[in-house]
Amino acid sequence: MKTKLFKRIGLLGLSTLAAFTLTSNVKAEEQCTTYKNYYYFSEINWAQGVSNNLDSSNPNPWERGHASYFPALPSTAKAAKGEDAIKKYEVCLQNGDQLSKESAASCNETWDLTKYYNREVWLAQDPTTEQFTINNNQSSYTYRSENSTDNDGDPVVTTYYRHGMWFTVDENDNNENQGGASVVYTGVPVESLVAGSFIPLTNVDIQDPQNGYMRAVVTRSVTRERFSTATPFEVYWEGTGNTESVLTPALYYIEYQDDCHEVTPTYSAKIHYCIEKSDGTCIPATDVDKDAKDYSKTGLKGETKKDANDGDGDDVKSHTIKNCKLKNAKDETVSYKIKDDNFSYEVRYVCDEAPANPKTGIALIITAWVVGLGALGYSAYYFMNVRKEENAEL
Repeated sequence: MKTKLFKRIGLLGLSTLAAFTLTSNVKAEEQCTTYKNYYYFSEINWAQGVSNNLDSSNPNPWERGHASYFPALPSTAKAAKGEDAIKKYEVCLQNGDQLSKESAASCNETWDLTKYYNREVWLAQDPTTEQFTINNNQSSYTYRSENSTDNDGDPVVTTYYRHGMWFTVDENDNNENQGGASVVYTGVPVESLVAGSFIPLTNVDIQDPQNGYMRAVVTRSVTRERFSTATPFEVYWEGTGNTESVLTPALYYIEYQDDCHEVTPTYSAKIHYCIEKSDGTCIPATDVDKDAKDYSKTGLKGETKKDANDGDGDDVKSHTIKNCKLKNAKDETVSYKIKDDNFSYEVRYVCDEAPANPKTGIALIITAWVVGLGALGYSAYYFMNVRKEENAEL
């Protein structure tokens, strides 16, 4: 078997063969799911309330601090591909000239507000809500996920989270007053949400988890200059009714891998059958014999270790094609054994006559029939006329 195989490798000038290289031990690959989490923090305020807190006689910003809670990452979470640690950063938000950071150079990722609110609206269309208790207070968060794959074909789960209950935070980072759940504004058109937003200088800090939940603290430095660019929109506030309101959005990102398991790679084997023409090119064998189909197999396992010779394989008998013979007699049976790569091989036939283009052949037959029938018709017409002339002379 092995001797036969190496002889065939020497015939690469006649056939294309890709496989059978000596390699190191075949090892199972680790496949993990990549999790990409986006955390939404959108503070909504009455426009008049913001204006009242921005005293024109006081040049200092109105400093805001809030805390909310989200589920902690799994204990098995680890750094994503190519990363030394779990990736965590605040996503910079931009609206016109306003940026949530002092400089774009400090931004790992930047979203405009149209993208921000479109994703939040998408979340609100089919959310899952989880209730929990934190610091003796009932709270919740909502989320929605979408699945995809990365360039290696490994699974990716992207999830968008939105907080429920929040707390005001003092200058020492302690929770003070309990706030309320977010006002439902996702029924407002995205264009109005964008126009009704302004972006203060913002900082988001995700702290180490406690009791299964991680604490997110958002601080905002609100100035009259930035606030003045917002166009307030009306939204319903419980107990107050429709009120002119403005938004100050913020966004945080965490990426990690989890749910890792070993996956044994699989391979494919293909044998292509073709008819060699006089110019050296090759047409598919099915052009001459519809039953001379290519051989194809997928999901094949390779060797478990070097020289184990236990990879999947097969002995494939080549087709018999009328008026054609194998260019290489040894290709009567093609044998292969998978190591750690796909197998590909080409079997060539030479035929007694160069195969015609099937479409061209049909056209020639039709033409011959038309010409023949035309000739017969004309002959009949000619002899009938001659007969008439002879009868007339008599």
